[in-house]
Amino acid sequence: MAKQQKSGSLVGDVLADVPATIKHGTSPWYLRIKPEHQAAVDELREAWVAGQIPIPKMTAARIISKKLNERGISTVGAQGVLSWLDHIS
Repeated sequence: MAKQQKSGSLVGDVLADVPATIKHGTSPWYLRIKPEHQAAVDELREAWVAGQIPIPKMTAARIISKKLNERGISTVGAQGVLSWLDHIS
């Protein structure tokens, strides 16, 4: 038995399921950091660039994403952090 098709816009259906926390426009997460969190992100950036985090980039991205979320700094996922690491490297 075939599924019944819903009427209306597929785009509208997709956008309706996007959590409000990620409806933020086109600026990358690292440009939306609150001032009170900027020093922590800057410290992280400096440590990465200096080679003080000697693990594979994808592993680092997953861990950084998790810690940013836990600390309430950002809701960015691992792919967003990976993009940032590529940007700062």
